[in-house]
Amino acid sequence: GSYINAHYSVDRHNVKYILLFFKNAVSGSEFLDLTFAIPYGMSAVDDIPRTLIFCNTIEEGRRLMRYLDKLIPKNIPGRKRLIRLYKSVMSKDYREKCMKDLQDGIKLRLIICTDTCTYGLDLSNIRRAIIVGLMDSIEILIQRPNRVGRDGLPAVAYTFALSWVRLLPSEEIKTAHQKQDAVRREKLA
Repeated sequence: GSYINAHYSVDRHNVKYILLFFKNAVSGSEFLDLTFAIPYGMSAVDDIPRTLIFCNTIEEGRRLMRYLDKLIPKNIPGRKRLIRLYKSVMSKDYREKCMKDLQDGIKLRLIICTDTCTYGLDLSNIRRAIIVGLMDSIEILIQRPNRVGRDGLPAVAYTFALSWVRLLPSEEIKTAHQKQDAVRREKLA
């Protein structure tokens, strides 16, 4: 009949958290700021760290997958199987196979997902998370970056925010675009 109300820190000493702002548009078919997900000049599958990439919509995830697929050199064996979409509407068997394949790291190196991987995913050897855009709640903000480094080894979590989220210098807002961004930021608070 009794309980303990315990609060534990979500910060982990082995995870490096990096906040970045998009410098290039992400509304089209190119995601230039995310090009680093596929190492330039890669020569082997192992050159890509096991990565979870969180997108806010399924369509954004599809576009990102197509873009990253193009960056993998043609001479890499099994290159078309290194990136997969992972979403809740896919069968349980498919999702379980994705997690197994990511854990193995032989056939799969990147999973592009929506909220499906935000909670309860406890894979031990994920080295990198890339979060694309704003999150709907503080719980998601805490959970997504903490899907990496669950084995205590070094990991990194990148969160990319849209450029309008950045605070403006204390100078007067001059353009209509800056005014629109300021209104958007006020809604976030």
